[in-house]
This record gives sequence, structure tokens and C-alpha cells, in this order.
Amino acid sequence: MSKIKLIVTDLDGTLLNDEKKVSAYTVEMIQKAKAAGIKICIASGRFDGMLSIYRDSILGCDYTISCNGAVVKNENSNQFLLVNALSHENTIKILTYFKEQQLTFMFYSPDTIYYEAGKAKMAKRVTDYEQLAQSLGFPKKLKVETVDLTKPFDSYHNIIKIVAYEHEEEKLSALRAYCDTLENCCMEATGYGIYGLFEKNVSKREGIEVIKKEMGIGNDAVAVFGDWENDLSMFDCADTRVAMVNGMEIVKERATIIAESNNDDGVAKVIASFID
Repeated sequence: MSKIKLIVTDLDGTLLNDEKKVSAYTVEMIQKAKAAGIKICIASGRFDGMLSIYRDSILGCDYTISCNGAVVKNENSNQFLLVNALSHENTIKILTYFKEQQLTFMFYSPDTIYYEAGKAKMAKRVTDYEQLAQSLGFPKKLKVETVDLTKPFDSYHNIIKIVAYEHEEEKLSALRAYCDTLENCCMEATGYGIYGLFEKNVSKREGIEVIKKEMGIGNDAVAVFGDWENDLSMFDCADTRVAMVNGMEIVKERATIIAESNNDDGVAKVIASFID
């Protein structure tokens, strides 16, 4: 019997293939792991409302870590174990900075997506997700509100993540420098050209620590799977650290196992080794 009691897996580039789907073999291995008493957790930069189709795609998971660790949820009890929001002061400052610098952005409370009115690119991100959910057989309508930049930002409370969509290095350097001037705020890349601003202590590692405490387990009972820079913090709280072969070199350097690619059932094949 495997000593692993908790499996935590990233989504994009890891559990999901490049078509944003979970293979039948992966679902089978996850279900076998659950039958063996192993708890399953999805960890993602996405906000909680966007994780339901992936939870349903694998026929249920025990925990979810969303917004890069700002929110942790016990899916069995439907209870939030952690909601780590930005301060109201920082929320206003960051949104004001984004407005002044004309950055494309989206931000989230635990249950709502916000983006600037008239931004077709941001609206498309929402409709693309809803169309994907429909195609997978798990219809989902997201709660969305558009933001009027001519009005003050004082009404936005309990914001857990503010995201900049930017590729220009000069603007990103300026944003990093601005973030450093804020008390209790951090910035992390969560995908190519996607940068999240969070409360300072937010990370996937912190989310896993909350779950470990609830389960009463240590690093030796945890296996984590990732491919990107924002997955590195997970490697600090697990003895079994799995990087995808398609992942970033800095992630593979920290791994104890290199899995096959996300398009070749890499996660599932490693899980199979835990339960054989």
C-alpha cells in the first residue's frame, strides 16, 4: 500500500492535456487512487467558480486550491477552509494603478469575475470557458460583473486576485516595482503573459499546508504534480515532487520524479505507480 495519502495536481500543462481535457485513463487512475483511500486535490490559478468542470471531469475531488492558494475548499463538506483576500486599501491602489497604466486586467472575489466594460478579450475568456464546460457536458454560467473605470473602486471588497494580461517587459517590470511598494502584496506569474497580484502569503504551498493540517499528515504522505513557476511552492511541502517533462526547467530541477507529458497521461501513469 502506498504511503501517499494526498495527491495535489496542477491543471494546465499537468492534469489537462492541450485540449483542456482529462483523459479517460486519467479519470480511471484517479478513481482507483480514491478507492485506495488517497485524497485528491486540484490546485490552480483559476478562481473557485472555474474549477467545477474539472472537479466533475474527474468524477469528484476532495479538495480544491484556487486563485494560486488564496482559497482552499473542502469539496466533501462544501466548506471554505481558507479565503485570503487582498486588503481593501491594496485593492483600490492596484486597480487605480492598472487604470492609469491602461493595463488589461480581470479580478475576482470568491464568487464573481470582474473586468472592464467593453473589453472583448476578457469577455471572450468567460465565454470560452462556458463553451468548454458545455462541450464537456458540465454546463456552467459564471457570475460576471463589468467595471466602469469612470467610477471609484471603493465598492470592491473581499478581492482575492487581480490579474494583469501583459507581455511587454517594460510594463511588467514597472508593475513588479509598484507591487513591491505595497504592504502585504505579492505578484506571481500564473501562465504565459498572465500575472496575478495576491495577498503576500498566498501560494499553493500555503493551501496545501491548510489541507495537511486538516488531514493530520506530513510531507511524506503528499505527492504534488506541476509544470510551471507557480507550482514550485508546492514542492516545499511534499516529499514526492512530480514535474511534467513538458514543464519549465526550474520545476524539473526540483522534482523527484519526471512524468511523461500532459498529452501522454503523465499524471495518471505516476498515480498508477502509487497504487500498484
